[in-house]
Amino acid sequence: MPTLSDLVAYCDKRTRRAAFKDAPGAFNGLQVANDGRVTKICAAVDAGVVPFRQAVAAGVDFLIV
Repeated sequence: MPTLSDLVAYCDKRTRRAAFKDAPGAFNGLQVANDGRVTKICAAVDAGVVPFRQAVAAGVDFLIV
């Protein structure tokens, strides 16, 4: 399984995150890091309390929003 840094680097490269300036108050990219170990990946279409709680309940340790 890839590490947290591997996944972040892939996502940043794939989305060309560095090529785009964040809007005021926006924080694109990695928001919260764990110990670097990723075993379960999930995706959500919107950030918020509900998807975050569902991810935690499901044991997700890498959430793409």
